[in-house]
Order: sequence, then C-alpha cells, then structure tokens
Amino acid sequence: MAHRIPTPITVALLFLLIHCFAYGQEEKTFDFGNISFSLLPKAMEDGSITDIVMGIMYNDQFSGDFRYSYTTISKNEKFPDLSDSLNARNEKIHSLYILPFGYRHRSYDFSFWAGGGVYYEYNSLSEKGFYDDPDLLNYGFERVNSYTNDFSMHVAGPLLDLKCGYTSEFFSINILGGIVPVFFLGASEKFGIIPFLGTAKAEHSQTTWGSPYLYMGFDAIIYKYVSLGFHYNFSRIKYEFIDYSFDENLKISWEYPETTVTGHSFRIEASALIPLGEAMSFQLGYGYNFNNLIIDTRHINENQHYLIFGAKKMAVKK
Repeated sequence: MAHRIPTPITVALLFLLIHCFAYGQEEKTFDFGNISFSLLPKAMEDGSITDIVMGIMYNDQFSGDFRYSYTTISKNEKFPDLSDSLNARNEKIHSLYILPFGYRHRSYDFSFWAGGGVYYEYNSLSEKGFYDDPDLLNYGFERVNSYTNDFSMHVAGPLLDLKCGYTSEFFSINILGGIVPVFFLGASEKFGIIPFLGTAKAEHSQTTWGSPYLYMGFDAIIYKYVSLGFHYNFSRIKYEFIDYSFDENLKISWEYPETTVTGHSFRIEASALIPLGEAMSFQLGYGYNFNNLIIDTRHINENQHYLIFGAKKMAVKK
C-alpha cells in the first residue's frame, strides 16, 4: 500500500500498493520439511517487484504465513500541462505481512485457513526535475524552475486473512482475502521549487489513522503446469499534503489542506510452471496491472505490463 502527497505532477503515492502472491500450494501435516516457499521477481518497464512468500504447517490444524514484497520504481515523466518539463521519480516500497498463527481445516479435497497478524509498510520517494511555464512571466516570476520533493511514510495495522481452496488430480484453486480494518500512518515531506518559491523548502510531518485496506484474489493451477491469478486491492485514506498560495504582494504562504485518496488495483497473471523435482517448480509468466487512483475527484490511471520469473516450493502431500 502506498500514497504519494499530491504535487504538480506526482499527485500521490499509491497507498496500499498492489502486491500479488503465488498460492496454490497443497497443505499437509507438519514436519520440518513441510514448508511452502516462493520467490517471484517481476520485471516492469520502469522498475521491479520481488515477492517472497513462506508458509509453515505446525500441525494438522495450525499454520503460519509470512509475506514480504519489495517494489522499486525509477522513471522519468513530464508535468501534465507543461510539454517542456521533466521529473525524475525514484520510489522504494517495503511491505511485510506477518501472520504467525492461523487455524486450518481440511476435509477431503477442500481446505480452509483463517489467521491474524500485522501489516507494515515503509515507503520512500525522491523526485526532482524542472519545468518551463511561460505564464509565470505575467506575475514577475522566472519561467524556468527546478523542483524537488522528498517523502517517506510508515504504515502499520492489524491484519486478518482468509483462504479457502480445492485440490483435485487435475487442478487446484485458492480464493483468498484479507483486510487491515484500521491502520496508523506517519509521514514526512520536504518540498521546494527554485526560484519560484525561494530557496527555503516547506517541511511537514503528520500522524493519522486510516481505514481500510483490503485485498482479494483467485489463484488456480491447471494440470500442474499452468498458473492463473486475479487480484484486487482497495484502499482509502484522508491526510494532509503541502500546498501554497500568494497574497496581493506575492508573498508565499504554506498550506496543508486535507485530501481523500482512494486506490483501486486489479492484476491479471498467467504463468507456466516448469517442474524442477518433487514439489519444486520454476515459474515464468506475464502480468498486467490496472491501477486507478482517485484524489478527491481527480482520476489517475497507471497501467503497465510486467514479466514474472521465479521459483516455488510446495508442501508435499502425505
């Protein structure tokens, strides 16, 4: 999950960024070899996502689930209304899902799992660039200005997670869902435009609460060689961002208005599973991510393709 404080071009960080996880593992009674694990790097045009998932079966009824996702984005973009502009954006997101204890039930080919734990995210963003705005000359300002924005955010909250599945000789299906009903957010930002706003930079820190962050997904493995996945994420938060205004003497005043940011994301994935031995496979596939961010009433779409390649170890059925 991640949001960015609105600025002239990078209006928001995706809050509660979409993370996909590879499921479809067959769950068994516990011994120390009964651990499921997957490592799935995903290469995007402007960055990468690395998902790590580990499941531990303690016994016939109890198990744990641990997930970590690291996203890095590095891209150059333009301001929406200025053709002669450039903004270099570098973003890093660490997301951790800790579900150390959950109840599991299996009846023939059906399984159910419910667990609780903690969600934590750390996000850092650095932006810098320039823009050429001829309209500024009408107010006595320089038309060419440089731009910087540094933002960091911590998010933490309780996590509830549910999974149910069906396994047959020819395919397995997992339906999953989770929610962070309420979360704590601490954020800080440093923002400046030179020479338009002078050499001094605005700095603002805030702590607030938000709700909710939820995710749902469907994963299927067909004939042990094909993996399909559909994942949806939703988040909503109200928080302050840095803004400014001028009086009649063109003296700047810094402001911190509150805004509402709502994020929707839908991800589709298809992969081939190449067996590497008992319970081990190499995964190679393709995904497409539909991102929609709503800032008050403004919509921002950031859709992109990505490649999937990694390895997966599944628990061995006894």
